Amino acid sequence: MGATTRHRASPVTFRFRNIGPVEEAELSLGDLTVIAGRNNTGKTYIAYSLYGFLKSWMSWLRAGEIGAEFPQVRSISDGLRDREQTEVLASPDQIADQRLSLSKKISGSFSLSIGRIFSSNCDNFKNSTLQISLAQELASLLPSESTVSIQPWNINLRYNGVNVTASLKCIDPAHSIVSLEAVSLAYCVFLLRDLFPIPFVLSPERLSISLFYKELNFTKNRIIDLLHEHLIDRTGQFKSPFNFIDKVTNRYALSIKDNIDFTREIPDYYRDRSPLSSKHLSCSIENMMAGHYRILNDEVRFVAKNNKYGEVNIPLHLASSSARGLADLYFFLEHSAVRGQLLIIDTPESHLDTANQILFARFIVKSLNAGIRVMVTTHSDYIIKELNNLIMLSRDFIDKEEVARRLRYRSEDELHPERVQAYVAGEGSLTECRIGPFGIEMPVFDNTIDAINESSFALSARMDPEN
Repeated sequence: MGATTRHRASPVTFRFRNIGPVEEAELSLGDLTVIAGRNNTGKTYIAYSLYGFLKSWMSWLRAGEIGAEFPQVRSISDGLRDREQTEVLASPDQIADQRLSLSKKISGSFSLSIGRIFSSNCDNFKNSTLQISLAQELASLLPSESTVSIQPWNINLRYNGVNVTASLKCIDPAHSIVSLEAVSLAYCVFLLRDLFPIPFVLSPERLSISLFYKELNFTKNRIIDLLHEHLIDRTGQFKSPFNFIDKVTNRYALSIKDNIDFTREIPDYYRDRSPLSSKHLSCSIENMMAGHYRILNDEVRFVAKNNKYGEVNIPLHLASSSARGLADLYFFLEHSAVRGQLLIIDTPESHLDTANQILFARFIVKSLNAGIRVMVTTHSDYIIKELNNLIMLSRDFIDKEEVARRLRYRSEDELHPERVQAYVAGEGSLTECRIGPFGIEMPVFDNTIDAINESSFALSARMDPEN
């Protein structure tokens, strides 16, 4: 069937140091990125850190400093003062050096505040870093065109390998002259945007969030009461605000907070349609759950098929744990997902039976083929085994069509191995997995299965045949 498959070259490598149990680890994202391993090996720390960086990297751009550093920024800013379009020289080597410089700066700034991603005192993460390196041969490969909206301007940038062409459209005629800071930010976003996908995360706490999001919303509404209680004493004197901060500061990691916000806001964007909704990805969720989700009077409800009673329509908090655990994913696919987005799922197998874990692996591949990148951390050998089946399905073999039909696979179920990056977490690091002719080699599962099979054979061989 062939030798080990080479992965597609990824321009970005993320390096994690001293984050939770992770002492030092490297990770490159594929279209599908899989991290497996035992409990407490750092999988969630890596997923949360990566999510935090991808969600916040634009906030670490320092427009003034970068405007002084890159000559193209000043030239573009000066050119756009007199006309709506201008052009400046930029060699591939300059582009590569600028991307490397920017990546180093923003990862350095992010590392200083990793504690905030985990809603923890930064002293607990004072030695933690997330560093970024770019493959030199790929660092100069920019997207051909990008439009960056910086109110009240739309700045369009194009690169042909020699020149950067910038054009300006002003949304508000009162602001006819674009600022140097706006040009600087637009140029930096243009340099980095294709390297860092927009993330969406499903944390393990998604099961509890679906139960308590209304209470969390109610707590938000009590802030006024808390202000009065903790900032003004009985004599009417103003007290220290730190008393109030201690009462209302949450202990949710950013991933969990964003999950809460997404669940809380489902009724607000329920009428929006994802550009990928026509791909019918949510049908995979409906098949797994034998039901679907809807909004009624600003309440999330689960509508289950029932052979005896026809249809059962219940509030989400009364639904099964599996239905609650997949609700956010369903609404993301229907109303929010965009092409090129990175879907990060921590332990997708939570509360899924083994048959649905297999179906979930097929859903992952369906999502890839629709244009969504996926990263999963998992303990499920069923998910890994089915992904391996889909990798084998992508290869050529005798009677392929007949075998695929008999096993109820379709051509769109094929997972090409060069799209996959896989790792095992353990001993403070990540070990990249070999992808051979039979798929991802995951010794963390194989060794456990071999051990329990050996115990089973040893015990059953000594049983009385009559019993």
